Amino acid sequence: YLTASDAGLTVGTASTTNLLADLRIHTGGTASSSIRMLFSQQGYIGLGTTTKNALAGLSIGTTTIMQTGQFAQAYASSTQANATQTVDWENGNTQRFILSANTLFVINSTSSRPRDGGKYVLKVCQSGGSNTVTWVSTALRWANGTTTISATANTCSMLGMIYDANGAIYNIVASSTGMSRN
Repeated sequence: YLTASDAGLTVGTASTTNLLADLRIHTGGTASSSIRMLFSQQGYIGLGTTTKNALAGLSIGTTTIMQTGQFAQAYASSTQANATQTVDWENGNTQRFILSANTLFVINSTSSRPRDGGKYVLKVCQSGGSNTVTWVSTALRWANGTTTISATANTCSMLGMIYDANGAIYNIVASSTGMSRN
């Protein structure tokens, strides 16, 4: 149903046989292929998707943005054996790299595409070997000079940082090393 009054516009679904009816907004094409927004009776909100996830509160396309009150995003992940990895935060605020070679990490204010005040987490894991990590960045600011990335097989190190566009720097606010990868 659709009603309008001085109080605004009310849109809803009404069915005597289906109490779990969804409200769907479509544009162009056929109704099944052109959904743009979905509001389910259970409180799920989907933008550009018809897939319902019981844990999801908000999904955009295939990415769940909110689930049961948390803001979460899947790891942006790489297992490439590249000698140089440029961290691109547009791939996600939390990134995981599984090393299979000695690696140079590039984290900067241009090709990494950070946002002022952005909170980022970098997880660097060893595969079977003890690969070294070199930081190619003058933008990283460590509380104690630097951090050591674990060289032990099947372990991970994590770095938490906040980007400050005023100085084009990343303040490392937390680091942990030697965590089990499994």
